[in-house]
Amino acid sequence: MRLLCFVLFSFFIQLSTAQINKRISFRSLSVEEGLSQNSVISIAQDSIGYLWFATQDGLNRYDGKTF
Repeated sequence: MRLLCFVLFSFFIQLSTAQINKRISFRSLSVEEGLSQNSVISIAQDSIGYLWFATQDGLNRYDGKTF
């Protein structure tokens, strides 16, 4: 029983460590890339994968490359 607990504990420690070590990268988008305004009010992602950016000048759909 102790061995099973130890194995499960080790597994969860490795799993949590793997989650912490993920690298997250951010890319800045602005009017130069096609956004209608630099100030974004809200961001959402639809079921297809498009990102939608709401600004005071309108709604912008982003496919990962272009607006």
